[in-house]
Amino acid sequence: MSYKLHRGDALTVLKTLPDESVNAVITDPPYNSGGRTSSERTSRDARAKYVTSGSIHDLKTFPGENRDQRSYRSWLTELLTEA
Repeated sequence: MSYKLHRGDALTVLKTLPDESVNAVITDPPYNSGGRTSSERTSRDARAKYVTSGSIHDLKTFPGENRDQRSYRSWLTELLTEA
């Protein structure tokens, strides 16, 4: 038996795979803790929200960090349904 590792956006990758061909899905969805209002969620990118100045690590910014609660839940439901 051979295994293949796929790396990328989980929802995008899962949609390209045949049904019942996946043994495990390991994913790390965005925290989505950007703020209560639209302006709080969109005024800073993910890197600015989670990296303090002077940090030695280099966290890349990533999408999906500015959804409201309903769209985040909808997105996660779509992801888990596809999985």
